[in-house]
Amino acid sequence: MSISAGYIESVRELLAFVPELEIKRMFGAAGATAGGMMFAILDDDELWLKGDDESRPVYQGEGFEQFTYPTKDGERMSMSYWKAPAEIWDDEDALRRWIGVAIDTALRAKAKSKPKKPKAKKAG
Repeated sequence: MSISAGYIESVRELLAFVPELEIKRMFGAAGATAGGMMFAILDDDELWLKGDDESRPVYQGEGFEQFTYPTKDGERMSMSYWKAPAEIWDDEDALRRWIGVAIDTALRAKAKSKPKKPKAKKAG
């Protein structure tokens, strides 16, 4: 897993329309969030869009490649992220459509997650 600084900046410019966009390095790659919700990862100078049970058939129907990575024992593991099509760099409608699918997926994930419990106060 790796990502170049130039690619991160290119994606930051491409996604400038995304509210509260943040791109942060993590584990040799980077994560893209909107309002604190991860909707994409950047790895090997590729953009991978978040998927779930609802968006997976949409991505598969378009022939998108699923994100995989090698484990220490040589196996391949997959994550629910799908390679964004090259057309997003030239077609603003396609860009907004696919980023919208990924952000909608992140919103569903947030809605399903359990609220964090407040930390217990220490007795003083």
